[in-house]
Amino acid sequence: MALADVGISDNRLVKLISLMFIVVRTENSVPYMDTYASLEALYEQYQLVLLTNGSPSLQKLKLEKAPKLRK
Repeated sequence: MALADVGISDNRLVKLISLMFIVVRTENSVPYMDTYASLEALYEQYQLVLLTNGSPSLQKLKLEKAPKLRK
């Protein structure tokens, strides 16, 4: 549901909410406890790739928070 669907057309509010979403989404992005061990085990036998339908810039921010994922 978009803000316009509920009668809110304040463009400044839309921009603020969009920016807040990016901050909250990035700050609260925490890998599962066994993520790194699982990826290390897979990395030994397979070529790993990241496939997402998310925003590339948002995905990049999340990956920057997890330097262990860079190989």
